[in-house]
Amino acid sequence: MSFYSVLSFATKFFSKSFVSRLILSQPNLDLHRKYIESMGHKYVALYLHIPYCLEPLCRFCCFVRYPLKKRSELLDYASAMVEEIQWYHSKLDRTSIGSIYFGGGTPTIDINVLGELIDTVRSHFGNAPITVESNPRTLVNEGIDVLKSLGIKRLSIGIQSFQDWRLRKMGRFSLPVEENKRIIKEALGKFDTVNIDMVWGIPGDTVNSIIHDAVESFKLGVDQVTFYPIMPPPMKSKVMPDYVSLPISRELELYSALLLTSLRFGYKPDTPWCMSKISKGQQLIDEYITEYYDFIGIGASSIGKIGNYVYVNTFNPEKYIRFINKRAFSVTRSMKLGKIDKELFDIQSSLFGLGMRKPAKITSIMSFILWSLAHLLFNALGSIKDAHENIQLLYALHLIQKTLYTGMNTLREIGMNYKL
Repeated sequence: MSFYSVLSFATKFFSKSFVSRLILSQPNLDLHRKYIESMGHKYVALYLHIPYCLEPLCRFCCFVRYPLKKRSELLDYASAMVEEIQWYHSKLDRTSIGSIYFGGGTPTIDINVLGELIDTVRSHFGNAPITVESNPRTLVNEGIDVLKSLGIKRLSIGIQSFQDWRLRKMGRFSLPVEENKRIIKEALGKFDTVNIDMVWGIPGDTVNSIIHDAVESFKLGVDQVTFYPIMPPPMKSKVMPDYVSLPISRELELYSALLLTSLRFGYKPDTPWCMSKISKGQQLIDEYITEYYDFIGIGASSIGKIGNYVYVNTFNPEKYIRFINKRAFSVTRSMKLGKIDKELFDIQSSLFGLGMRKPAKITSIMSFILWSLAHLLFNALGSIKDAHENIQLLYALHLIQKTLYTGMNTLREIGMNYKL
């Protein structure tokens, strides 16, 4: 068994254990209030989830998303989000919000509603840089200019591919390729960072198809390109029977082609997935977990982590609104992490960001040993952004993150199917 196989197996075991425990946990509302109120002067990120999308829904997507049937659904949901934002603000008066991220779903499905939510967040949490995910179909008719006027610092556009056959394979209904390129060019220079999301590893992908999309992305001159691997959980096989994980040797071949193409065009990895041409100080990568040990999740299906405490909000929009009306927050599952679990989560997120943050606190000999080993590994990475020979190490970090995210996608599928 290869090193990568062992790494994948160990990560899968850890991820499955974590997801199983979280699903079987029950929300301790008093404990949740206690953790939120005890955050004090922490420096955290804020994630807000908009769970509605344009139709048809993309087959490949594993995030919590529902087709928007009526605008009134979104308005009711946004009103509930305002109440949840206000509740967290009332408990976090000494906490600093360093980054605000709107994900989905499609946050730009109604830019006017998004603008009202942004105003609410700013009035309560200040002017931290805001990142917004978007679908190019929502950016026509002056959508980009409206987002600019809202003071968005980083715009991420979900392109997924510049090849029609790949879009069809993914079940992605998209604007014509040239129209997508026009929208990207229109956005350039209007935000601190313009990122485009691309997907790879779908059935039928070859080295040439991977390189084609990478080259088309880089030729546009965007600030960053995030290449997400396909991460379907087991339950997705019912609607995507042809989507299976690639053999490690094949995936490594595709990843190597992707990374080498990025380096050839002057784009360097800020994570194993996010290729950037701007300096570390300018960037606003979308993997907010790489910069913060703690983050607050607001909205349906959002996940939060505070020290060794983890919670997830209800996955159902109607249930979300009922929870907010009843108790102002929407936690449906929560639990405490074991000491080793917490350290491994913090170390993994630090390594995935290709940096080695200081631990929040060394609490035990085991904690000291784990962080010392992590520092040794990080030092072994050396000039990770410049040396082609580090492809294998980057792939190892990719494999860990992909396996963890696949586990979280299983949690999302179960949460949606059973309306947790």
